[in-house]
Amino acid sequence: PIDFDTNQLTFEHYFSDFDSKGKTVSALNNGHAVVFTPESRSVKVIDNISQQAETFTLVQFHLHNGSEHTINGERYDLEAHFVHANEAFIQGDTLNGRLAVFGVFLQGSHGYTHWHWNKVLSNLPEHNPGASNETKKKIVSNYQFLVPFNKKVFTYEGSLTTPGCDEIVNWVVYATPIKVSHQAVENYSASQNHHDTHRLTQPLHGRQVKVGWLYK
Repeated sequence: PIDFDTNQLTFEHYFSDFDSKGKTVSALNNGHAVVFTPESRSVKVIDNISQQAETFTLVQFHLHNGSEHTINGERYDLEAHFVHANEAFIQGDTLNGRLAVFGVFLQGSHGYTHWHWNKVLSNLPEHNPGASNETKKKIVSNYQFLVPFNKKVFTYEGSLTTPGCDEIVNWVVYATPIKVSHQAVENYSASQNHHDTHRLTQPLHGRQVKVGWLYK
């Protein structure tokens, strides 16, 4: 992950909007994150390497306790990652396999908060090594409800944030955080035994970070 310095961005406008549908997911606490596996859905994005439109299939989404990315040095309470894979990745082609990960910041707040995310972050499974703790949850009919209304995003070519940090990821991170209840933040933190599960931000090493707006 990186810090998005809003004074050092290049404008771009080419990514497809996130529009995956499917109401029922399975939720599994693997001790590092609660991972939600939906019905198979897909989205088209422009690949950062080939610059060609390609279909990526949503394979899972999960959260990190403490956001992985930051904006001008500010870290948020949680960060959700919607992980999409191209067909090559799904077929085990390590040469051409690519991921497109949509990131969403979540921040605890008083007053009006996001009903759908509050629901997702309720009744989370506990981590129970050696036993099956996978549960079924009904969340939303369209995952568009789980991303910000404001479609401004940061995009860059990067890597996975967990070992082995393969550099195969189209990162698309929404600039506007979603407000959730403090109880929702506490629920997720408790599911991770209150341990931070985010990687520290890394140097850019010459990577170009772009800002733009999603469109269909």
